[in-house]
Parts: sequence; structure tokens; C-alpha cells
Amino acid sequence: KIEENNLQFVEHNVEEIIENNDIIIRFNITEGKKVLVERINILGNNVTNEDVIRGEFLVDEGDPFTQLSLDKSIAKLKSRNIFKTVVTLIITADIFAKGLISLGFIDGLINASQSLGFGVVGIGVIMTVMIFLASMLMGSGNASFFAFGPLVPKITKSLGAETSTLILPMQLSASMGRTVSPVAGVIIATAEIAKVSTLAIVKRNLIPLGIALVIMLFYHFI
Repeated sequence: KIEENNLQFVEHNVEEIIENNDIIIRFNITEGKKVLVERINILGNNVTNEDVIRGEFLVDEGDPFTQLSLDKSIAKLKSRNIFKTVVTLIITADIFAKGLISLGFIDGLINASQSLGFGVVGIGVIMTVMIFLASMLMGSGNASFFAFGPLVPKITKSLGAETSTLILPMQLSASMGRTVSPVAGVIIATAEIAKVSTLAIVKRNLIPLGIALVIMLFYHFI
């Protein structure tokens, strides 16, 4: 088996080369990126016990990640016909956070905020709004929060502020953004029950949640 031979991270592709009347088939086998499953979050389930869902997975937390095992797990879950829609999101939060740091995004954000005299308040507002928009795009509050959350310690340490000053509004905005995402599992399920489009629900939620976001930012930072 692949697992027994420590080949979980092997990638391959096939090339077909035509030369005159001959066809050369070349198999390229390379070592892929070593990625482990850090966390599996199950959202929007109100049908069955979570253990039933996890029992269908061929991959577990801490296992090597492969697209094949993910696809087979989702196929098994869909075959049970207990959910109308199954949406999967793969979030490499740690890699994303390290990427932003290596690109100088955090240092630039801190310097810009300090030069404008905003300090931790300005950065807090920017990070909170970014998570709100990311949650709308990803359809998951947890996904966006786990992507941006690891950046907070570096920011607060540079500004001499408490970590909770940024974490609390970011966590709340992640939940708010999820409720106005057309790809969120709960929105898709609700739209199916109500026999309306997901965009119709998003339009209904956008204004009150946008106002709630502004009020939350004002109350927390002002």
C-alpha cells in the first residue's frame, strides 16, 4: 500500500509524445509537498450525529492529505443521501499566514497604521473587515478566522497591545460574514428549505449584518 511504503506525498503525471509513427508514454514521478490534515470542521449539520459523518471519511486529523482520499470521503458521504448539498473547503491557514508575513504584509500594515496615527484601532478595523469579506468568499467563519488568526500575536506584540483586542472583533466578524455568504452551507440549506435562491437570502442579511459590523467595531474600539 502507498501508506506502508511512505509514498503518501508522491505526485505523478503522464506525458504522451508523438514522434513519426511512434507514441512515447512517459510517467513522471516526483515528491510532492508534505501536507498533513490539521483540523476537520463539520458545519451546518443538524441531521445526524457528527460521528456518523466522520465515520465516512477515509482521512482523519493528523493524516497525510491527498486529493484522492478527500474525493473518496466526500463521495461516500454523498452516497448516504442524508444531505442535500456537501461543500468542501481546504484551508491551509498556517501557510497563508506565513505567506503574508514573508511578503511583508504585516510589517507594512503596522507601519502604515502607525504613520497615520491609527495604531491598534486602525489595524483592528482593517483585520476585522478583511475577515468579514473572507468569510463571505469562503462560506466559513472558521476558515477565515483560522487563516488570519495566527497573524494576531505578531501584530499585537509590535504594538504592545493585548491579543484579545484584535481577536474578539475578528472572531465576531467571521461569524457575521458567514451569514451573508452565498456558498455557506447553512445558507444553501436554508435556501433549499425556503425554495428561494441563496442570493435572495444574502441580500436580506447583508444590510442588517453590515450595520451590526459597524456598531460592533464602534463599540469595541471607540
